[in-house]
Amino acid sequence: MAYSLDLRFLVLIFLRMSTETLSIKFTGKNYAAWEFQFRMFLKGKELWRHIDETSPTPANDAEFSQWET
Repeated sequence: MAYSLDLRFLVLIFLRMSTETLSIKFTGKNYAAWEFQFRMFLKGKELWRHIDETSPTPANDAEFSQWET
């Protein structure tokens, strides 16, 4: 499944994750377990809607800065 994500949004996700760790580390062979854990993590942070594109990122920088905080 391919998603068209804005690079700024991906940076935001990783910054939020930097203070927390996932218990399952992706090894290349455990995608199903890692993906489930990652999805639950994003849903817990109320970020999943941005991944499945039901809540797209704002189009301009002013809206993006408000959305980011």
